[in-house]
Amino acid sequence: MGTQGKLAFILCAIGVSAPVRGAEEAKPKDAAPTPIAAAEPLRAIVHGFYVEGLVGGGYAPVSAKLAASKTYPGITPANNSEALGAGAIVQIAAGYEIVPAFALELTGGMSVIAGGRIDRVRDLSLAYGGLAARGAVGLSDRWNLLLGAGIAYVSADDGVEAKAGGAGVLGRVGLEYFFHVRHFSAGASVTVLAPLSPTRLFVALTPHLRYAF
Repeated sequence: MGTQGKLAFILCAIGVSAPVRGAEEAKPKDAAPTPIAAAEPLRAIVHGFYVEGLVGGGYAPVSAKLAASKTYPGITPANNSEALGAGAIVQIAAGYEIVPAFALELTGGMSVIAGGRIDRVRDLSLAYGGLAARGAVGLSDRWNLLLGAGIAYVSADDGVEAKAGGAGVLGRVGLEYFFHVRHFSAGASVTVLAPLSPTRLFVALTPHLRYAF
């Protein structure tokens, strides 16, 4: 190949490869890689105003004494208890968390307890409403030990004596879990309802669901 032929071959090669080099130079050299979406952080627990509902079942180990035997024939001093058994309870509450570990709430509910007698005594119904304090002890980021106590006015009807009302005591202890849904928590407690006049006692296992605003 002569000198002119070599020169033509070189020019041809440069013309073919130039667009390729231009394309390579057009690419950004410092382009950042496509970012990977960061994992969503844990949702914060909401504290403040809340509403709560619970429902459960339990047993009445203590029941009131009935009136004098002369009023109810067949009832003797040794046989004058309501003889209560299993029952159910429903309760709702609305409260405010002053701090995450302490809250005050208005609460009310109703319990129906089966009577164990075969004479005039029927089921016992207890309707109540009052004020309670709610405490929480943190066990982890999402679990709390739940403690509660309160006082209430209780209206009782045992199907034998006239309806009676008086003071009562409320109590509970249990566990609570805060969901990642942010506003919701749920748990289960041992709940105590104890009217004082006359004295009765009802103990129940009560799952609950709470919504905080």
